[in-house]
Amino acid sequence: MEKYLLPILEEGGPIGALVVILVLVTGFILRQKGWLTQDKSKVVSNSQLSELSSRVGEIDKRLATVEHDIEALPTRAEIHELQLAHERLAGRLLVLENTTQATKAGVLRVEDFLINLSKGHT
Repeated sequence: MEKYLLPILEEGGPIGALVVILVLVTGFILRQKGWLTQDKSKVVSNSQLSELSSRVGEIDKRLATVEHDIEALPTRAEIHELQLAHERLAGRLLVLENTTQATKAGVLRVEDFLINLSKGHT
């Protein structure tokens, strides 16, 4: 195409330049409308384009919501710290349970002693 339009532009002067510009603009418009393409399946109508645009907008909103939710989630390090704290708490509860059992046994011995003492048994 350059071999045809370039001589017209060089030799035609202002009218040649106008012809070249008109040909280029016409070709651009025809290509945008899809009239110069052989495959019409790639041409999208305005209604399809607006529908796609609205769907992309909806997906963009959903993606923003998901990104916001993900930002609020704890990190791997924070989850690990929670696991360690849970294990430490479980260990402390086990120690507390053992201490409570020992205290219970001591209290029962004292009660038995006092009951036996009140009955006159030593």
